[in-house]
Amino acid sequence: MLRMWNNAIVDILSQGIWLGDYGTRNWALTRGQAIDALDRLSLIGVPVSGGDVYIFFDGKYVSTYENWYFEDQGGQDYAEKSIEYSKDFVERFDAFEEPFFVLVPHLD
Repeated sequence: MLRMWNNAIVDILSQGIWLGDYGTRNWALTRGQAIDALDRLSLIGVPVSGGDVYIFFDGKYVSTYENWYFEDQGGQDYAEKSIEYSKDFVERFDAFEEPFFVLVPHLD
């Protein structure tokens, strides 16, 4: 069975570019959109398991194979810490001039 995010999460992520045509059921967000999405996910208490980096190259969105992952240590502050870790990655990432970030909210 395919598990999907709730409408609140979809509303937050869908400000980006849908990657369904590229085999990824998620949205690519600019750096600013990703920071905004992380702030909004934080407000509703949704942790982020990690994410991937994409670029627009040769007319399509492609993975750079750069990514991050935040492991749940079982603490009550998982959402807060995962958001902080994700924001730090997004803010500091500088390997490509115009990267796009694909956030992976945690599903229970």
